[in-house]
Parts: sequence; C-alpha cells; structure tokens
Amino acid sequence: MRGLRFKQKRNGVLLCTMFISLTILAQELQLNSGYNVKEYLSQISVNTISISPNGNYIAVITSNDDIEENTTEKMLWYYEINDEGELISKTKIDFFSNTISQLNWTNDSRYLIFKAKDSIGYSLFKALSKSPKKITPILKEREKLKELSSYKILDSTTLIFLESKAKNKEKGQKDILSFPKTKNEIHTTFKKMNFETGKIDSLFTLESNVVHFDISPDQKHMIYANYNHSSYFDNNSYADSHTYIIDATNGSLKKQLTDDYVWDESNWFGEDKILSFFNGNPEKKHYNPTFNGLCIINPNNGNRKKLDNFKGRISSYITLNNSEIIINAQQSTTSNFYTYKNDHFERISDHKGTISNFKNNKNKSLMAFSMITNSSFEEVYIARTIEELNNPIRISDFNSSLSAQPIPEIEKISWKNSSGETIEGVLMWPPGKKGVQNLPFVVDIHGGPRSSRSEAISLGGLHYYYAPSLLASKGFLVLLPNYRGSTGRGQEFMEALNGHPSSKPSDDILTGVTYVIDKKWANKDKMIIKGASYGGHLTNWIIGNTDIFKVALPSCGIWNERASYGTGDGDIGQLIKFNQLHYWDNPELFDKESAFLYAKNIKTPTLITHGGKDVRVPTHNAYAMYYTLKEQGATVELLIYKNEGHIYRKPHNKLHKVEAELLFIEKHLGN
Repeated sequence: MRGLRFKQKRNGVLLCTMFISLTILAQELQLNSGYNVKEYLSQISVNTISISPNGNYIAVITSNDDIEENTTEKMLWYYEINDEGELISKTKIDFFSNTISQLNWTNDSRYLIFKAKDSIGYSLFKALSKSPKKITPILKEREKLKELSSYKILDSTTLIFLESKAKNKEKGQKDILSFPKTKNEIHTTFKKMNFETGKIDSLFTLESNVVHFDISPDQKHMIYANYNHSSYFDNNSYADSHTYIIDATNGSLKKQLTDDYVWDESNWFGEDKILSFFNGNPEKKHYNPTFNGLCIINPNNGNRKKLDNFKGRISSYITLNNSEIIINAQQSTTSNFYTYKNDHFERISDHKGTISNFKNNKNKSLMAFSMITNSSFEEVYIARTIEELNNPIRISDFNSSLSAQPIPEIEKISWKNSSGETIEGVLMWPPGKKGVQNLPFVVDIHGGPRSSRSEAISLGGLHYYYAPSLLASKGFLVLLPNYRGSTGRGQEFMEALNGHPSSKPSDDILTGVTYVIDKKWANKDKMIIKGASYGGHLTNWIIGNTDIFKVALPSCGIWNERASYGTGDGDIGQLIKFNQLHYWDNPELFDKESAFLYAKNIKTPTLITHGGKDVRVPTHNAYAMYYTLKEQGATVELLIYKNEGHIYRKPHNKLHKVEAELLFIEKHLGN
C-alpha cells in the first residue's frame, strides 16, 4: 500500500479530496512503464517555419514545457541547406527570453528578421544568414517599435510595419465592472522603415484594428482584414470585420471585398487575383464556423470563386505560380497534400499523421513543413519538388528520444451508429499488442467539437488534456472517436450534431465502444472514459446514461446547459449547437442534452479537473458537478487549478493533472 497526502492548497491547486490511497498495480496496468510522463509532456512542438528566398536557410520556432523550471521555452533554430537538400549546419539561438516571433527574410536572403525582446526591450532584430548568431537590433530606440503588431518585407532594405493603438481606453474604478462595455476603438498606423539606416516614415492611419495585411506584387495596393470584436462573442462578433483593398501610399479605399459574418485572411495571388482563406458560410447572416475553405477573388469586381467542394479541413497552403496551389488538409483520419489545378483538388501524398506549418520560399524552390506521423513525434521536413512531398527529407531531431522508444500501433477503424451512419475513429494499441484481446480500454474524446483525431502518435499540443499514446504505451487500448460534429468529413457531417449536441455524438461514441467490445479487444471490467472541453462535456453526459465505465476523467466540460447560458465568453457555441435556439425557445431540449439531468444515474468513480479562471467553460460547472455527485453518494473527486484558464500555462499544473489521473486510474482499476 502507498499513500499520497495533500494539504488544502498546494502549488495553486485546490483539492476537494484530501487523501488518495493507491493500490498495487494490476498486472495489465503497468503505469510505471511506457513513456516517462515528464518527458512526454516536455515534447517539442513546432510553432513556425520560414524559408529564405534563395532556399538555403530555414528558420524554425519551437516551444516545449520545462517541467523543472515550470516555464514554457521558446527557441529559434537555424538550418543551412545545400541545393541537394542536404543539411549543412544547425544552430540553436536561445537568448531571447522566449519572445521570438514573426520571422521574415530580406529579398536577397542576407538577413533573417524577427521580433523579440532582449534585456532592453522589444525590437525587430536582424540575423546575418551566414553567421546566424550575429544578431543586432534594427532600432536602438525601442519605444518606437513598442506597439508593432506585424510587418512585411518590401525589398532588401525596407519593410512596412503596423502599430495598433486603442483610441479610447476605458477608464473607471478598478474594482467595478460596468456593462455594456464601451467599445474600445483601435486605430492602426502603417509605417515604412529602412532597416539599414533606422529611418521611419508614417504612411497613413486607418480607423480599424488591422490584424492581417498583404502587399500587391507591384507594391501599389494593399489588402487588409480588420477585426473589431468585444470580449463577449455572439452572432455579431464578425459583423464589422471585413476585407478591403487600399492604396499602398495613402490608404485610400479602393474596394470592400467582403460584407458578411465570416473570418477571412486574404493574400495576393499574382497581380490580378486574390486568394482568400476563410472560415464560415458568407450567405448566412450570423456567425457560423465551417471547415476552412479557399476562394479566388477578382480584385476588380469582387467576384468570388470557391475552389472545389473539398471535404477536408484545410490547414495551410502555398502557391507555385498564378494557377497552381498546394494545400495540406485533413480528410478522414490523415493529413496529406493536395494540388489544385484545372478546377479540382488531387491528392499527391500518402502520409499517416498530421501536417502543419506548410511553407515555401519566394523563389518556389523549396518547401518545408512539420509532421507528426504514426511512428514519429513532431519534426521538420523539406521537399524540393511536388514528388518529394510524399517522401520528404527530415532535417530536425527535436523528439528523437521519444520516437526511438517502443511506439503504439495505430490504425483507423469505422463502425455504424444507431442510425446506420458510418463513424470513424483511431485505435491505438499498446506496443507489440495489436490484435490482443481483453486489454484495459480508454475512450479519449476530443474537444471542439469542430476538431478531429488523426493517425498521429501525438497531438502536437495540449498533451495534458489528451495523451492517448502515453496511455497506450502503458498498456491501454485507446479509442479516439471522430463523432458527428468532427472535421475532416465535410460540412454536412460537421453540422450533424446541431440540435442534439450531446445525444448524437454520445451515440456515435458508445456504438464505437460496443464495436471494440464485440471484437473482444477490450476488457469490460477495465474501461475508462475521458475528455476535455467538449470531450469533457460528452464524458459528463455519457456517464449519466451508462454505467459501463469504471473510471471517468472529465476536464473543463459543461455540466448544466441552463446554468452555463450567458456565463462564458460568448453564446456562439450554444447557439450553433442548438440551431440558433435560445434556452427559453426549447427548455426541454436544452435539459435533455444537459448532463445535469442524469446526475442521479451516475455511479462511475469520477475525477473532475478544471481551471479556476476558465471563461470558456466557467468553473462553476466543475463545482456544481462535484457537489451534485457527492450529494448523490457517488465516488467523486475534484481538482481546481486556481490560476489556470481553459488552456493551462504552468507545466507543474499540467504534470500534476496527468499524474493525478494516472493515480486515480490505479486506485480504481488496480487489484
């Protein structure tokens, strides 16, 4: 017998259980085997990739949690590549206090430009390509760049940058909140800088919060998107956020390209076309998330042409010429590359996993991206041709230690839900045990719900919320269901949960569990259900409608739809999933789809975790669930991470959460 005793408050964690007694591990539950938890949570993620115009240099920003120091480290890596795609050198630049962002190159590839903070303050810095550790600030007077939000390189000596400032900052007593809040108007000034001399000229100011801009190839025009929103998101959040073409010298308006409720990021596609990367349906007069799409806009008349009826989730794209586009997108449970020409998309790779940060250089001679495969954690890859995208060259070794360990075996499976529809998911087997029967079993439910799971060994982030390969490495069979509402299978499938946001996806999940049980792969006496955010919400609902699970681990999920209405950072999510209905329009439906209604049925031992400052799913959900289940006599424990929001920031809290869940599993599934 082993024990672990906690005080009421420890490291910012509030524990509603004072003592966790641990039993001896069951033979199947080898929780001390597999990936080391600290190493797993410290895996390196790739944030940004940028390639020099000549294709000989690649800059990469990474981040990872330093558990010992309780900080997240951000690093700049610099690679030199020869014309054959061979790695010549690698340099780590680590003296900017985790503040590096906004990578760019001068047109002659002589300098890498980036924003960072040194001991004096923020500035734009330039690193000499041939000597990447030779770094100098572009401006010594840091206050001049204090409000810099983004920039674009014009040539080898000049850049355009933006400064955004609030016109009327709200004033009032610090201990009083007043509603409705005064709209905080933001003005953006466009400025030109010669980074050889440091000379700065103001070009013009727009009465908008410019969040993205691009300069036409002839440098006569700019296209920009503004984003004017409040802190509370509703159907009108994007009503005043549009895309415009302006004169590059004086900012005069040439054309408004959009007038809808859709978020749009547009870039020039040659001189006579604009490529728009958007999320939403422009025809609907309210905010409506969709799978990401692409369309070509004629800048002269504003006509839009949507590119194909592509059912995948587009992550990013590059252009090769004025007519050919390559995207990386997730369809079903894999991410791959697709070319667009002759009015349709064609798949050109066969990867199993997730692709991110897809970029090419200005001269179109090199492509780079990061990828997590079914057998390798995230690394950076390059390709010189379209053909090489299917067999790229790996240039990094960020996570080689994890990738060298025994890897869970991953496969896509599918089954029929109660309505006869095909549902897909990913199954992770313990290393060397594919096909073995009677394994301890975990259902790990993704959040969103506008998200999905791929055949990747890792998620590339949020490892403390979703750690399927960690659990698989410790002997569990893990199911990752892509229920109705998930991305990667088209707009109709993504909207299929609307109107029944708990019951429909829960049916998809439970029929998947039945499928695995019928195959005799799962041990029915050792089944766990877990999930975070929307996955936590579905976990709460499911354990009120079945008692087949022996452990439940919901995190930051909604417990009571009625009580949650109007308490988060917006009502958009509820309006969408209930087909634009408010609670008072159909209270019976809201209650039926709420986990709270089924509280008396819950008998599954449950550990609830939640951030104390969560405004996406307010923390009252966790308290209400805990005290409700406690009153019902259920076995329930609660961990509130007091200074965390919906996304955790402190590595110590991430580690504590995962270890607490493993101990809870050990306690309730042991001998």
